[in-house]
Amino acid sequence: MATCLVLAGCQTIKDYNPLRKEPKADASNPASVFCVERGGKSVIKTAKDGSQYGVCQLPNGPTVEEWGFYRKHH
Repeated sequence: MATCLVLAGCQTIKDYNPLRKEPKADASNPASVFCVERGGKSVIKTAKDGSQYGVCQLPNGPTVEEWGFYRKHH
């Protein structure tokens, strides 16, 4: 165990670059992404019971439920 710690301490940090951007996992909501790709604005609404849901404010005026809009076109 002690040997592992000593060896770990001897590793170089020549590849370390604090300015390098690490790739981030994309966990975007597909319905929200679809809304924005269609020129809409994704908005999170809160119901009276505290639950939340997404709506898409479309550029031509109407506001639709995001997942319904997504499913209609897929």
